[in-house]
Amino acid sequence: MSSRARGRRRRFNMRPLTWLVVVLAAVVTGYAGARLAAPQAVEGMNSPPAAAVQAAVRETAYDRVMRTNTLRCGYILYEPFVRKDPNSGKFSGIAVDLAEEIGRVADLKIEWTDEVGWGTTVEGLKTGRYDALCVGFWRLPTEGKHVFYTLPFSYSMVDVLTRADDTRFDADLALINQPDIRIISADGREDSIIARRDFPKAKLTELSNLAGDSDLMESVASGKADISFQEAATFERYLAANPDKLKKLPLPAPLRVYQNTFALPQDEKLKSMLDTAINVIVENGGMDIMLDKYDPGRKLLLRIKRPGAN
Repeated sequence: MSSRARGRRRRFNMRPLTWLVVVLAAVVTGYAGARLAAPQAVEGMNSPPAAAVQAAVRETAYDRVMRTNTLRCGYILYEPFVRKDPNSGKFSGIAVDLAEEIGRVADLKIEWTDEVGWGTTVEGLKTGRYDALCVGFWRLPTEGKHVFYTLPFSYSMVDVLTRADDTRFDADLALINQPDIRIISADGREDSIIARRDFPKAKLTELSNLAGDSDLMESVASGKADISFQEAATFERYLAANPDKLKKLPLPAPLRVYQNTFALPQDEKLKSMLDTAINVIVENGGMDIMLDKYDPGRKLLLRIKRPGAN
């Protein structure tokens, strides 16, 4: 065989191996370049977004309660729902007794975790500082966009208060709706909504949102305002300490009635569990026993009627 022929054969035999090496080198180089040029794009093709992973593994309030067998209650010191003895630190009140009974029937431990103010209640639920706000929390549309509510366990009544010697409105509530009548409220309170809806012609004065119920009632008692709207239980406490200063107008029915509930994060499973417990407590008469303990005269709160009760 000639040297030329042997040379062609060598070139022919070498070509497949050379071609394979070149192809492999190109593939490796291209992949490495793509990784260096667009690492985020490559990762994105092979794994879900970080936010989706985080959302998938985030523990819900219900999951946390079931894992720990504990319901963490946020609370507000608010008579007659939640009291705390300053010496012993012991809790009492309607909402406290109810939470403990929920713990008994649902086999859960109740932990009184965090004292909060009305202005931070919703944020605390959203951030998981507690699993439920265990107090008489009114079911209101403005907050209902952000929280769930349990079934109600009682109703709060709102009365119209004026000075004890003021008889101008005794016969006709509509006489409040005049430009020279002064209604006192505080920023963000339901009182302001009532005033604007029911008595739009009256003059509404709103104090700082730091003003308490006693500040509003004292404004009326001192003559700085003519009208205040107050929950019946709140007025009874004020009246006990300040007899003959204020009176509630003799209305055939409360000006407003609001459901008392526990507020929850927007968690269907947790709501279902607590609703079931509250329903059992109400229908079996346990709620009436608790309410009689703190409101024996049945003047402060309205009851949830039990099926078959007269």
